[in-house]
Amino acid sequence: MLLPKKTEEEEADMKPGDGPYIFRPEWRDPLPKQYSKLVEDVVYQKGNLVEMWTVIYNDPTKNQQAIIKVINTPSVSEMIEFDVELNTVPIDDSEAKDVTVNWKMYNGFNTNKTFFTDSNGMEMQERNVEYLSRPEHTTPANYYPITSAIAMRDISSNLQVTLLNDRPQGGAADVLLNNTIELMQQRRLLDDDGKGIGEPLNETDSFDDLGIQVSAKYRMQIFDRVKGRSL
Repeated sequence: MLLPKKTEEEEADMKPGDGPYIFRPEWRDPLPKQYSKLVEDVVYQKGNLVEMWTVIYNDPTKNQQAIIKVINTPSVSEMIEFDVELNTVPIDDSEAKDVTVNWKMYNGFNTNKTFFTDSNGMEMQERNVEYLSRPEHTTPANYYPITSAIAMRDISSNLQVTLLNDRPQGGAADVLLNNTIELMQQRRLLDDDGKGIGEPLNETDSFDDLGIQVSAKYRMQIFDRVKGRSL
């Protein structure tokens, strides 16, 4: 007896989900969603040496919280610093979560679906965005290990945006969100993908069993490649 052929959706459900080695967004709704709610009031502080904006995300109903500090200092006048403090990622809804930090460029910035990543401290490698038949496959297919830097360039000008991270992360640019650099800051998963670890990627604080808090520092340089130089 021949069994009916499974639909593409049924086959997607049978494949291993998001796991320590597999990054696979939910196929029913693969586009990124805003994490938590943005608090409209931005705190601005200025001193003799530092200028800082504090942006807060807080959703008490979901216990999702994050604080972003955007810092400008004359000592490194060409760089903008982002301190991102991500509170524990809740899983009370029984859903795994991959939390990325995204930077979007406006004013007609166009990368022509090309970006650059570092190669273990050596020369930057050009990456061309490849679109697969399903959106939930496209994002993972274009993720690369970002050891120290990721960059994208505007094809209509000499403008380049370079983002430096303080630890190796997965990242991509201009994939499902145009003119956007995204870096994976935290993952809290519920299932193992059967690739060797044998447990979910679910790090918790030992004293309260809550997911760990993750803070990261990023530095961004925006410059004209003809008039300026990469730092």
